[in-house]
Amino acid sequence: MPKAVYIHIPFCKTHCPYCDFAVYLDNPRRKGGSRYQNYTDALCHEISSRTPFEEKEILDSIYFGGGTPSILPLEMLEQIFETLKENFVIHQNTEITLETNPGTVDEQKLVGLKNLGVNRLSIGVQTFDPQILPKLARGHTLADSLEIVELAQSVGFTNISIDLIFGLPKQTVDSWKDTLEKACDLAVQHISCYLLTIEEGTPFQKLYQSQKSLPHPDLPSEEVVCAMYDLMCSKLSEKGFDQYEVSNFAKRDFKNDVFVNKQEDIKETPSNRPCQGEASSNYQSKHNLTYWRNHEFYGFGVAAHEYKVGKRKAHSRDLEAYLKDPISQEELDCDPKIEDLMLGLRLREGIDLEHYKSVYGVDLIKEKGSLMEDYKKRGLIEVDLETKRLNISQKGFLMSTQIISNLI
Repeated sequence: MPKAVYIHIPFCKTHCPYCDFAVYLDNPRRKGGSRYQNYTDALCHEISSRTPFEEKEILDSIYFGGGTPSILPLEMLEQIFETLKENFVIHQNTEITLETNPGTVDEQKLVGLKNLGVNRLSIGVQTFDPQILPKLARGHTLADSLEIVELAQSVGFTNISIDLIFGLPKQTVDSWKDTLEKACDLAVQHISCYLLTIEEGTPFQKLYQSQKSLPHPDLPSEEVVCAMYDLMCSKLSEKGFDQYEVSNFAKRDFKNDVFVNKQEDIKETPSNRPCQGEASSNYQSKHNLTYWRNHEFYGFGVAAHEYKVGKRKAHSRDLEAYLKDPISQEELDCDPKIEDLMLGLRLREGIDLEHYKSVYGVDLIKEKGSLMEDYKKRGLIEVDLETKRLNISQKGFLMSTQIISNLI
């Protein structure tokens, strides 16, 4: 049974021009009532209706994503927490992450979130460049970004992640370097660095893909993006972060080269056990590892996806449709054989070839041997014939989509 829960809160104060998530700019008291309260009630109804267990499931992680979950008033977040506690077992080691944006919380709100049980914050900074930030329509300033991290630390949060984007319009290698250095100076425990993707139907697509045959002059060239990626890997490693997934870096937590687990009573499980011979960090996102290891999880809320009993399902992206029927889901196409490979190779630990063969009857060494040998010679993948593990190298991560596609 799933031991992870994703909860989607779709409300934002601005809609970023690069974002294609299901988000709604909303006056909470629109239409004569509270849209936020209506959504909270529907969400709690869904959670209670879809988890009729005789014995409550124990959760390893809960993730509030969006949207901007921190926009919800504390009393509504408390209502959601109470509903979760009624239907699941939440223990002291359950990782509870809440996404927040600079400028959406003050010290009092952060204290309230911590008192509710939130023990990990994911902060959408995106860039520390004051020239680029306004172009992203984030609704916050550089000062807001610095302040939210400092406030979170001052009230006792010890597991903080920040999101950054590279490949932004007008962004240079020097600008990206400055953003990385500022991020490291904040003494956070986790950094996610995403390459800008121009999504269909977004304002950025209209701005930067009007000339189909030529790259837009405001966007960094492929050569510059590669330089940004290399800089990111070297700079974050130098500052004590390990790259454990294509876009994610967790702070090392070692004492005399031995992994130190601050939560000593956490029992080792397949979801948190380190790969043999590799460094580990308890600052890796336990929830996101659920996705990348293709483990089951619940998805509650508008547009939320979930994976249970080998099936993927999703709610409608339409908020009004969800409010009318928060239980309804649509089944999605799902091929576990492809997804295990696609998701597992995003991780630095890679996949166990023998396990993959035993589960799916596919011998990748036999079927893709020549391709794998070519990638290995080029330094794009690593294959350990003794431990039977395949992983994409740091050099290959930037080409991971192409590599994974060819291996599939």
